Amino acid sequence: MQRILFVPLPEYGHILPTISVAQYLISQGYEVVYLTAPQFSEVIKRSGAFLRSILAQDDIGKNYTGQHIWNQFAPDTGRGLKAMRLNKLLRTVLRETGFNLVILDRILVKSYKINVSEIVDGLPYLLFSASLPNWKISEYTNLKSPMLIFCPEQLEIPKFRHQCPNIHYVEPSIRPVDDEWTGKFDLSCKVVLISFGTQSIRYRRLLAQIRYIAELARRQSSLQFILATGITQPSMLNQSLDFPANLVVCERVPQLSLLRNTHVFITHGGLGSVKEAIMAGVPMLVLPESHDQPYNAMRIRYHGLGEAIFPEKQTVDSIETAMLSALSGRYDRNIHTMQECFIAIESARPSRSIIEAYLT
Repeated sequence: MQRILFVPLPEYGHILPTISVAQYLISQGYEVVYLTAPQFSEVIKRSGAFLRSILAQDDIGKNYTGQHIWNQFAPDTGRGLKAMRLNKLLRTVLRETGFNLVILDRILVKSYKINVSEIVDGLPYLLFSASLPNWKISEYTNLKSPMLIFCPEQLEIPKFRHQCPNIHYVEPSIRPVDDEWTGKFDLSCKVVLISFGTQSIRYRRLLAQIRYIAELARRQSSLQFILATGITQPSMLNQSLDFPANLVVCERVPQLSLLRNTHVFITHGGLGSVKEAIMAGVPMLVLPESHDQPYNAMRIRYHGLGEAIFPEKQTVDSIETAMLSALSGRYDRNIHTMQECFIAIESARPSRSIIEAYLT
């Protein structure tokens, strides 16, 4: 049996876009293994794939998040030493287990300096990206390895679409499974879903944004608000915040299911959430914080899929005005056009033929 190794950044936003691909490869008779943190074992095992942990045996079973994973992977070391350890681990895994193809997150190559060609030693490999490329064209001019970008190029601002022959914009590849949830909300009202992603613990403005949403819900009592805070400090939501009855607050929600009943989606602007909103045909209000989120916010604004409010402009009034504009139907035509495009490309799944070319 041929084996394929996925090596993603150990974060949900980088693992979930690969799950549909892994499920397809498994259905074709391939064995798929993920080299990542054990906290993702449930979603990986549900796909039919196997997990090889990057953490020591003593750390397996602990629910580390974000930077905590790297701190456990290589405690008390700088990025350079973490990179050395990651390179060594990948080399060991490839030596101990025979693989026919390696599919590697480009951010690991860029930020952790993985010397892919040396480590794989002639083994076929592909890169993938869970975000759209940045707008520095020169960074990709000499890209020597084929790279899959899990997003249709139609979401990019046209002048920033990369023409490098090794860059392949493919399907959205949204997650095939949803989170479980037992919460209830009123479907007879218009629904405003708010999600700050799984890395919200890093956001300095998170508490202020939660307060804005609470005040917004008080002002707009005829709407049903559902707020997914993401993984936060336990003390953050205990700071005497007064949530109105029409605001449901929880850490995580079944976002795919809820988006089908949502009228406006207020989001941090992570590409995974953006793609899911487009696939559901829901206009967005983006409150970007860091990484690629400001760029995604500008893409949303450019294509008329919603509005973006950057940190210095974020107030209850500005968020309310933008939300009411979205509720008025201002963006419906554009979002539905982009939705049709995304659904067509998701159905075509161009990534499959690219990957299979390296397995023949």
